[in-house]
Amino acid sequence: MHCGATKRRGSGDARSGSCRALNPERVIMLPDGTEDHWSQDYLELIQLA
Repeated sequence: MHCGATKRRGSGDARSGSCRALNPERVIMLPDGTEDHWSQDYLELIQLA
């Protein structure tokens, strides 16, 4: 999963904070391209990335 606001590698907390600031509505899971509605559960995946 990728949050479009982050272009550099950083800590998981920084990436998840950037995603929260964007207030996303949808998520696209790669490489399958599966689309889903945003939920806070995705923040854990972003922090692990």
